[in-house]
Amino acid sequence: MVRFLRLAVAGSCTALAACGDQGIAPPDRGDVAVRVYLDRDPASPGTFTAQDSAFANVRVTLAPVGPLAGTVASQEATTDSQGVATFAGVPAGQYQLALAGFTPPTGAVLTGAATPVLVVPVSAIGTTAPRGEFRFAWFPGRVTGLVFRDLNGNGTFDPGTDVTATGLAVRLTRDSAGTQLVQATTLAATATYAFETVAPGTYFVQFAAPAGFTFGPAGTSRRVVVAATQAATLNATYATVTTPIATVRTLAVGTPVVVAGILTSRPGQMGTGATAEVWVQDETGGVATFGGPTADSTRLLVGTRVEVTGALGVNAGQLQIGSNAAPPTYLVLGQATPLAPVTQTGAQVNARALEGRLVSLAGFRVTTIGGGTAPAFTVTGTTPDGQTVQVRVGSNLAGITRATFAVGSTYTVVGPLSQFNGTAQIKPRTPADIVLTP
Repeated sequence: MVRFLRLAVAGSCTALAACGDQGIAPPDRGDVAVRVYLDRDPASPGTFTAQDSAFANVRVTLAPVGPLAGTVASQEATTDSQGVATFAGVPAGQYQLALAGFTPPTGAVLTGAATPVLVVPVSAIGTTAPRGEFRFAWFPGRVTGLVFRDLNGNGTFDPGTDVTATGLAVRLTRDSAGTQLVQATTLAATATYAFETVAPGTYFVQFAAPAGFTFGPAGTSRRVVVAATQAATLNATYATVTTPIATVRTLAVGTPVVVAGILTSRPGQMGTGATAEVWVQDETGGVATFGGPTADSTRLLVGTRVEVTGALGVNAGQLQIGSNAAPPTYLVLGQATPLAPVTQTGAQVNARALEGRLVSLAGFRVTTIGGGTAPAFTVTGTTPDGQTVQVRVGSNLAGITRATFAVGSTYTVVGPLSQFNGTAQIKPRTPADIVLTP
């Protein structure tokens, strides 16, 4: 709210001669103090405090008006470090104050008259009495914006298509290094952020960049100019930094990674609930992700292009992204053509050069089928090149059972190539991955 300048007016005599006729001493002189400052302190609006900003070296003029005009010379004084200009020995009467050649900071607005009138009272005999002020106040603006991942590349945020990093930290600072904090907030689920009641000026919006995030060439610090009563808009899009799966397979356990690729299996085909394996493959390799809920089987299909984020783990030698305690997140990027398996010999399977990829092994002749009643079991067989190879069925919900195999029969088996403590295993996904051959 704008507060207008209120100047105290002292003295009851309006006719100086009349005062003299009553035996009162003739008009004397008084000292005048005028303060020029920016009212920054929200706790004490209209009152100068240590939190306010004094304007030093500002020229203030004091010009007589009324009966004194033309008989008393105008005066000029300069404000000190406290923003005060002092005029000593001013004859009693009316004066008009003005600022000479002063331009306030952008957004600072004078709250009172530009040329207020001040009265030096007759009773001010050698005292410091009248005080005037030029009080400026900020008319605040605001900073708002959107922060999202523009998956469809149209430059606008499309709910349900684009992605927002809910809870991402956003800061408003005075400097590009981010050391002079003004306000801080977090990104809403609607991809929006807002800084309210911001004094006009130049600022920097700082976006947090968690591991795997990038804000592109513009970086995480963006300059923004706030004008009085205006909303400054600063939008930003981010992307994720994906790591080739072949590189991921060389990293240490516990490393957080983001990979992008095509699913070669879906939740529910290998394991159930939080223990389900979902396999993903890019042009460099393949890897298991661990903890894909079965409910996602309608969203995460074979051939779905996804981005998977999680920490690397290992289970019995099998590298995987995510765990029971911290399952990975899956971001659907679209649909693609399901990948074709790579044909392998028994020796190639056992060498595990393509571990993580979808492979096909022909001529697999079953020698043993794992017993018991557990839904997960292992089938062992031989190959035309004289190798012994394992096929692992992992709690498959798609219908693979022990009855799917027969000892002495030969099959072509398709599935991601994995291992169990150094022993190669092919993991079929559905009964269609096990084809009986003559």
